Amino acid sequence: MKTSVEAFRLGLAAFIVPFMFFGSHELLMQGEWIDIIHATATALLGMFLLSAG
Repeated sequence: MKTSVEAFRLGLAAFIVPFMFFGSHELLMQGEWIDIIHATATALLGMFLLSAG
């Protein structure tokens, strides 16, 4: 059980990251610079909190 939980935790980030790029054009550096900074900071914070959890 411990191995499956650890595999799920590692795989979750690899599964979510591509969807962040699909849902936000700012992460692909398209749009206004302030929106790009906001989207990047939010994505980094979200990934940090996901990995900390």
